[in-house]
Amino acid sequence: MCGSYDRGLVASPLLRSCVQLLDKGLVLFQRVSVPRDVVLFVLLFLVAASCAEGPSLTSPDVGGGGGLPTTSAVAIALACSADVRRAELACEPVLSGIGLQGNTKIIGGQDDYVRLNAPPQNVSYDPETEIFRAQVFLSNLTWVTFGTPDGVTTTGVRVFFHDGPHPSSVTVRNSDGTGTFTAAEQPYHYFGETLGSFSNAVKWWEWDVPSTVPSFTFQVYVEADVEYPRGWIEVTPDPAGTATGSTVQLYATVFQWTGREMEANVTWSSSDNSTTTVDTGTGLVTGVAGGVADITAVSDEGQPKSSGRVTVLDNVGYDIELRYMVEFTASQKQAIEAAVARWETLITGNLASHQADLPEGACPATDEWVDDLLLYVTVVSDRPDIQATGEPCLFRDMTGQPGDSLPSVGIVKFDDADLAAVEAAGDLELLALHQIAHALGFASMLWDQYGLRFGKGTGDPRFVGAAALEKFN
Repeated sequence: MCGSYDRGLVASPLLRSCVQLLDKGLVLFQRVSVPRDVVLFVLLFLVAASCAEGPSLTSPDVGGGGGLPTTSAVAIALACSADVRRAELACEPVLSGIGLQGNTKIIGGQDDYVRLNAPPQNVSYDPETEIFRAQVFLSNLTWVTFGTPDGVTTTGVRVFFHDGPHPSSVTVRNSDGTGTFTAAEQPYHYFGETLGSFSNAVKWWEWDVPSTVPSFTFQVYVEADVEYPRGWIEVTPDPAGTATGSTVQLYATVFQWTGREMEANVTWSSSDNSTTTVDTGTGLVTGVAGGVADITAVSDEGQPKSSGRVTVLDNVGYDIELRYMVEFTASQKQAIEAAVARWETLITGNLASHQADLPEGACPATDEWVDDLLLYVTVVSDRPDIQATGEPCLFRDMTGQPGDSLPSVGIVKFDDADLAAVEAAGDLELLALHQIAHALGFASMLWDQYGLRFGKGTGDPRFVGAAALEKFN
């Protein structure tokens, strides 16, 4: 009898058969509401009978960790049977093992991880040549791609004969070679391509089958490289941002190698506790001081660790971060940075940090947290009579908070034909000051949006912002 058991300690294939039968039986009887004492009596009687006599199945060696079975775990081979007379080939799951070497996985699980299928119209037997043929479709039923260790290199997919064919008078006719997978000299069929998630590959398989053999059987596994053979962890949001004294919650999702989510305990750590601290159990990050830190998540299931980058922004005053897109001279930078410093003293409030997710356009593509304005500065050509321009590229969302719709990313462009002359005249700082104002939102688009301009298009347009007029007067 199988008796009581621990699934993690079931080593032999025969005992594993008992365990699976017991598991499936319990589920079946529970669905029909049979009393538990009757369930156990019936199941233990059936299992004892099935375990007393049964074939022993060989199993390949197994690698552990990261959502993979250990050497004692149950895995599923593909057991196929061919009816020669009726020209049919079908596969179903059978208990066996699963293995891992480097990025290469030995994969089983008919209708779970993979599927081998031969449409009846594409199966035939020629009694004169004694050749049995089948057009076999191999389907990937996981969320990952088979046949690549890194998402770029193609190593292909092999389906190898783990056991058989039986009887031994049947031989594989058109294999692509033999190799050592779970034993020596095992024939295999090679699909020289990657097999994407929920996609198919097709190949003709042939066997030499004496006309006296009515049927034959064999077991196969799929061998393929996968990018994350021990699974992986995704940390979100990444990148993330917060301010000193504030918090941001990070989340870790743990995946099996198949791309299915799994339950796992995750431990968090910070690369720089002087910038950020993180609750090791929850992933709640607290900003300590301005800077950048990597927050790392490690699972207890053996997946490779994963990190998310957190930027902590000083929550004091209004900050403009300059980012030069081309090389400026030291004196030109000095004038531009003096204009920036002037605006940072004129604007005394602080805006909430903003996640800038900006595709390339007027500004370069940007994906980072900003406090308070990220300002790109560059030089352009062929703009007659225009010394410089400034404009916002990205605005904050409407959240009901101060600073709604104000720019978080902007750009100033100087004309290369005028830059040297403007600097020589001592006007570069003034020009930069003016164009930065446009990047900050001092422009018609915001004036109109907030009803701050009157008489647009007339000979007497006026700015009517009450607070600004009060200060001016």
